[in-house]
Amino acid sequence: MIFVELFPYVVISLENISEWTDASSVDANLLLKSMDSTFLISLQVIKVLFSYELPLCKQLQQIEIDLREAVGAADDNVNALKIRRQKIDVEFHKMFENSKKMAEFLDVTISSKRLNKRQQNRANPSTNGKELEPEAYFRITICIPFIDAFIQQLEDRFLEHRNVFNG
Repeated sequence: MIFVELFPYVVISLENISEWTDASSVDANLLLKSMDSTFLISLQVIKVLFSYELPLCKQLQQIEIDLREAVGAADDNVNALKIRRQKIDVEFHKMFENSKKMAEFLDVTISSKRLNKRQQNRANPSTNGKELEPEAYFRITICIPFIDAFIQQLEDRFLEHRNVFNG
């Protein structure tokens, strides 16, 4: 994902723009402040998931597309993502470490949101009174739900077409 590769340059550019004396500086400053732990973790998760989808995306953009091949490619992606999902602790650790490197560049610390017993407007995983480490918190609140939703969308949008071949 190009944004992740160019991240240091994006940050430097936003920092420079935030020093300007026009309206652009406010927008640049807001963008910089929005690059928090949740953003960085989400960016890493998306980078990994979209790396699986790039071949399928290119195949779907061809002029003459074969539905059977597209469904087969989607099926392969779903299977690969399900394997990643089963090994989520190891897989997410790599994503978390990459997020920490990005956070160091921004001079921020990856930290989980404050938990509350009656939290209703954002994820609040049950911890039996223990506070989760940031890595566990983000794995539970961002990575796992995103992967599950991604797999579900692929199944709903592509794998339903398997019925066409069987009927």
